[in-house]
Amino acid sequence: MKHLLGKTDTFIDFRKALLEYRNTPRYDGLSPAQWYYGRRQRTEAAALPSAYNRLTQEQIEKHENLRRQRGEDKHKTTTTRDRQALAVGTRVLSQNMKTRRWDKWATIISKRPDGRSYEVVIEGTTHLRNRRFLRPMPPEIQRDEARPTQRVDPAEIRRRYPMRNRKRRRLFNTN
Repeated sequence: MKHLLGKTDTFIDFRKALLEYRNTPRYDGLSPAQWYYGRRQRTEAAALPSAYNRLTQEQIEKHENLRRQRGEDKHKTTTTRDRQALAVGTRVLSQNMKTRRWDKWATIISKRPDGRSYEVVIEGTTHLRNRRFLRPMPPEIQRDEARPTQRVDPAEIRRRYPMRNRKRRRLFNTN
C-alpha cells in the first residue's frame, strides 16, 4: 500500500491503482477481488466480457485446495530446526550470562513442561536455563564422572560450537 501511495499523485489515481492491485491474480490464480466477490471487478483495463463471469463452486474448491497445499508446503520448507532434546542427567556447557562465554559446566536435573528450558546445577546452585544457552558436552567428557582437572581446549570447543553472527568488541584502540 505504501508503494502505491508513493507512486500516485492524487487520491483518484490511488483508488484506480488500488482497484488494479485488487484485481491482480495471486499465486493461486485468483485475485483478492475474486475471492471476495466471486468475480473480477471492472477496471479501465480492457478485458473480454467472459472475464467478469462469476466463479463456479468447483473453481473455488480447486483454488482452496491449492492454497491449503501451498500452506502445508510452506511450513515444511522452513530453514529453522528444533534443537535436540536433552535428557535428565546430561552434562552440558552453559553460557555465562555476563561474559557470554561457554565456560560453565552444568548437569540437567529436570526439564520444564514447555520443553525449551531446563533446570540445571551449576557449581552447586540450581538455575533455570533456556535450551539455546545449553550445549551438550562432547561424548568423551560425558563418560567422565568428575570434572576433569585440566580445562577443555578452547579451540576444540570453538570448533565444535562456532560462534555465529557475533560482533566482537575491541577493548583497546590499536592505532
